[in-house]
Amino acid sequence: MEERQVPFVYGGELKKYFQLYMTQVLGRKDSTANHYLQALNTISKYMRQLNLVNKDVFELGSLEELHRAWDKLEQDSVFSHLNQKGHNMYSAGFQRYLEFAAGHSFGKLADSVHQLDVPQAVHEPSYMSYEVWHRSGILRGQCLEYAHYQCELHPEHQTFLAESNHRPYMEVHHILPMSLQGQFEHSLDIYANIICLCPICHRQLHAGLIAERRDIIDHLYEERRDRLVKSGIELGKEEFERMILPLHVVGK
Repeated sequence: MEERQVPFVYGGELKKYFQLYMTQVLGRKDSTANHYLQALNTISKYMRQLNLVNKDVFELGSLEELHRAWDKLEQDSVFSHLNQKGHNMYSAGFQRYLEFAAGHSFGKLADSVHQLDVPQAVHEPSYMSYEVWHRSGILRGQCLEYAHYQCELHPEHQTFLAESNHRPYMEVHHILPMSLQGQFEHSLDIYANIICLCPICHRQLHAGLIAERRDIIDHLYEERRDRLVKSGIELGKEEFERMILPLHVVGK
């Protein structure tokens, strides 16, 4: 599935939360909080010039986006010189915001985090368009029946009963993601590429440790290789891995 999102500005609440975090949770002076905010304003200015943000750094919605934007900003000679001239005050400001964004001290300061409970403005809705490759609901149901509503990685994993059919709740997973369909001559929405998983194993394949995900993928490759070939999908083991694992970790 390919997602195309219409750009929108987001993050005003994070600026407000960060300021409150500095003053109300960490107990820093208003002048200290303003010092960091001024540094982030300058960072935002240079990020806008490099087309890394629309408005400011607070609109970056994940740690990954923050790190990527900062890495690119550090490569800018003008900003790098400014940062060095200012005794790395901008690096310090960004690092403080990163610590806030990562929630590093939230566990230790749990009793104080309620200081961040303040009204926030409502965002305008964002509009997104999607390109979705066809998935058959019939194949989905058939694969669940074929697996007897048991996790095909760990049959002993138990879940709750689903109201829709009073059977154990299970999820179907396309081993080779449907988002890759454009790279294949034949359909990926096929029996050989669909597996029945419990929610835990399903999430692990999407978000678990890379080493463990690679082990599972290798297991699935050996188990489904012949069936995939019969269905017109022929890949070597390394290519199969590269198709599924994030590009930046393949080969590690």
